[in-house]
Amino acid sequence: MNYYLYRHIREDKNEPFYIGKSTCFKTRSYKEEFERAFARARRNNIWKKIVKKTKYKVEIMFVSEDEDFIFEKEIEFIKLYGRINQGTGSLTNLTDGGEGTQGLERTEEHCRKISEALTGKKLSQKHCDSIGRSKTGMIHSKETKELMSKVHTERRRKTTQRVRDTRTGIVYRSIAEAEEELGYKKNFLKKRLYQDYNTNFMEKVDK
Repeated sequence: MNYYLYRHIREDKNEPFYIGKSTCFKTRSYKEEFERAFARARRNNIWKKIVKKTKYKVEIMFVSEDEDFIFEKEIEFIKLYGRINQGTGSLTNLTDGGEGTQGLERTEEHCRKISEALTGKKLSQKHCDSIGRSKTGMIHSKETKELMSKVHTERRRKTTQRVRDTRTGIVYRSIAEAEEELGYKKNFLKKRLYQDYNTNFMEKVDK
């Protein structure tokens, strides 16, 4: 079974307004294979208001046998574009992603745990092989490549974030250096600094 990530792009502004994830159906028709991406049913009211104003395009962004990989990308791109209902961007999504498409009601705690599980996750060899197969022959649009480049640049910037141990006043050149010096597991501090965890001993230092 394959899973995929898709986005809707409004033509009047040429900007994404929805990011979604679903399951592929093996059929002869492209639209039937990616049925949910082209469906207009079961969309929220913000999405419907935009579609009344303008035409939109559907773009399949990623296809993979690995559902966790698609979940991770869904969370990543929703965060990148931002949500209308939070005043952070252009998307009509009502959640931060990663909760699946089964229509189950997810609590905020459940979504947070999914986000935690995907952050700094060590992949198994099977997981890595699956991602590799899913990317073979994949062609991204120019816009998708630019957005992916921005995401990777932001990740590199975060890994060089200077931090201070408030207990000792020592400033470390990066989160990775602090984790190594203090004996924490990889990504222990990064998750707390960038996902609003309560941390009373470490703070970011502006450069």
